[in-house]
Amino acid sequence: MRFEDVWGGQAPYLWRCDGKTEWYGAVPTPGDMELLARQIETFCALYEQDPRQEMCGMGY
Repeated sequence: MRFEDVWGGQAPYLWRCDGKTEWYGAVPTPGDMELLARQIETFCALYEQDPRQEMCGMGY
């Protein structure tokens, strides 16, 4: 998942220098971070197992 895909074409990235991590390019707003969190949750949900299958002993 790339930041620019979530935030509509912006291409910020994190840069670490001398033990300090900072945003480079555009600095995301709190709303941007909420959107990113929702997108990550949606992406991760694709890989969660269906709990109904686990109960029936039909895991992947």
